[in-house]
Amino acid sequence: MLHATRGKKLLFALVILASSAIVAFAAYRVREAVLFARLPEAEKKIVGAWSWTYLEGVGRMIFTPDHRVKEGFPKGDDERPPRSDRDFAYRTFGTWHLEHDVLVLITDTDLRPWAEPIMGKIRREKIVSIDDNRIVFEGNHSPFERVHR
Repeated sequence: MLHATRGKKLLFALVILASSAIVAFAAYRVREAVLFARLPEAEKKIVGAWSWTYLEGVGRMIFTPDHRVKEGFPKGDDERPPRSDRDFAYRTFGTWHLEHDVLVLITDTDLRPWAEPIMGKIRREKIVSIDDNRIVFEGNHSPFERVHR
């Protein structure tokens, strides 16, 4: 009888834990949707995951509606090309905003193994053109290609 009660308590705790996780995930998704709806049209074009190519491969940046950004590069522990967001190691985090046609990135931390940690690094990238699938920057940059919204 004692084991049956303990089993019921454990099952009840697991149901509560799973329910809490589902509610938290749903609340996060609703929050993201509300934040996205409040953005100006120009900023809505930025939100999402973008990739670009460089000499060694491909990079990924994810822009969220709460003006956070993270930058990642392939983990390098797999022979196949990176496809999903999980295939990237994100080591640069910060915030983003638009100043007219300039994308401003303020990097809070850069923890790439080959780089010194940087706090408060500011990058300004002038946008030449932007649509739902591509951002072209001024200079010798590869354009950003949208991966997902």
